Amino acid sequence: MQPVRPSSASVRPPEPPVGRSRLSGQVVWGLGLLALGLVAPMLAGVAACSPTVATGTRAVAATSVDLPPGPPVPEGGLPMPVFESDWQPPSAVAGDAQALAAALATHGRVGLAIDPSLSEAGSLDATHLAALIGKLAPDTAVHPIQADTGVPLGEVVLEDPPLSPTVESDGHTRWATPASLRLDAERLQSWAALGDEAVLLVGPVGVDVGTWRELASGTVGSCEPLFGRILEGQGESLTLLEPFLDYADDVLGRIYLAELAAVVPELEAELEAA
Repeated sequence: MQPVRPSSASVRPPEPPVGRSRLSGQVVWGLGLLALGLVAPMLAGVAACSPTVATGTRAVAATSVDLPPGPPVPEGGLPMPVFESDWQPPSAVAGDAQALAAALATHGRVGLAIDPSLSEAGSLDATHLAALIGKLAPDTAVHPIQADTGVPLGEVVLEDPPLSPTVESDGHTRWATPASLRLDAERLQSWAALGDEAVLLVGPVGVDVGTWRELASGTVGSCEPLFGRILEGQGESLTLLEPFLDYADDVLGRIYLAELAAVVPELEAELEAA
């Protein structure tokens, strides 16, 4: 083969002769570049390592390789994390329903009085609120008081009760009233005589604007316990999968080395004959 000097035009590899494989043509082209003093080692290496392209349905030769035994199959399959833990999704709260449930649970029966302004606005009614109390304190009986007309809060609590909120460490906001309030004792006694020694009064109460603005929004719950369980399960699964990944690497390495052992001598022979 005679070396061809490059012209000002871009150098293009010669077409491989008929009957020669594409791989041979690539090797010859690599030798031509080597004779020209170009960067032949890198290009010749790329050409030599390029696989022969199979066309159509022609069979491709493969080297037989003895594969090592694989790892044992895990007993019981991959592990699943246990999600039965004490957690709840994060949510914003404006009060403490748990404290209300605990207070209601101390009574076998409570009277329920709702301010009519709430019923008229469609916010609450005795039936829905009684059902809610039943969920908070299922062992406490609820007795609606004046369910048709309602009970104005101002007729029982004779002063506007100042509320002082505090956000506890658990994220709940607890609202406190003064230790003593002016109440309609006569009405409370009449309710007690009818069996309602404890009464739940539901009605609107004003909150000082400054106090409301200074109050941080309370949140409860977190997804961290759930995420922790998921990460634990993923770690256990990866530990079981690691031997199979190592086995796959071993198999691919053996096949690759076997193919190289068969191809490299042929390439060396073609280079020597060129």
